[in-house]
Amino acid sequence: MSTVGSRLREERDRLGLTQEAFGRHGGVQKRAQITYEADERSPDAAYLSALATHGVDVVYVLAGVRSEATLSDEESALITMWRATPPDRHQALLHVAAALSDNNPARSALVHGMPVPKRMAPSLHFAGPVGAAHVVQDGDQHNTHYHQAPAPAPRQPAVKSSAAPRKRASSKS
Repeated sequence: MSTVGSRLREERDRLGLTQEAFGRHGGVQKRAQITYEADERSPDAAYLSALATHGVDVVYVLAGVRSEATLSDEESALITMWRATPPDRHQALLHVAAALSDNNPARSALVHGMPVPKRMAPSLHFAGPVGAAHVVQDGDQHNTHYHQAPAPAPRQPAVKSSAAPRKRASSKS
């Protein structure tokens, strides 16, 4: 379960700061920052307010819900596309995101060359026109084929003739 301390650390990591630098932004010493991240102490409003001025998503730290104000341009673009997508296609987008996510155990297993248990096997099959996705139900079989264009035929070296070059016929008569 996500805690205030773990979310503080996530925000610190997202901003690429050390505990000392992050604590300094909040007006506390490194030791206080360590205790906040370990959930040994709760941060006060002055600390959180100071962090907000340095780009920390305080709503996320407290409630675990990301604020759009702190989203990157790419994250904002994804939300805009989600909202522009018809609701009947949302499930397909979620499947694609799960298949591509580093938090997906099946993808992680595949990347690291480990066998994937059947219950964790990928559940998407892409075929047909661009944008068409077909969900594969548990137990269905599917194969992924990667096609590579055939290599071009090697060029044959030019054959040089040992005969003397022909003389051009003169067009003068």
